[in-house]
Amino acid sequence: MSNPDIKILTEEKLSKLSNKKLIALCLEQNKKLNALIDATETIDCDGDRAKGISDGFDPQMVQLCEHFGYGAVMDAAARMWFLKDPIGSFTVGPCAAIMRHAMAVVRGEAELPERILRNNT
Repeated sequence: MSNPDIKILTEEKLSKLSNKKLIALCLEQNKKLNALIDATETIDCDGDRAKGISDGFDPQMVQLCEHFGYGAVMDAAARMWFLKDPIGSFTVGPCAAIMRHAMAVVRGEAELPERILRNNT
């Protein structure tokens, strides 16, 4: 699911903007990037929470997940929770490896994959 409002601006497109528009665009994008960086700091891709918390029903949850699949259980729980509470519900997203890479891109520590750049320019 892609957002049509999110576009990667090429050098050619940027060169056609006036200095005033370019500065405004940079400030706007910087604000969005800082918000995204702040948001990435709440994501636990290293499993710190999983390593530090254990509930009494963990063994039953392992059985459930092993039977139906961890992704299926997470997806079903997220969907049911959303129907109950669309504002405070838990969301399920990409795997930890994809999130680690995306967070590294946001922090400037990694590059976007060539496939994504090719499809957005």
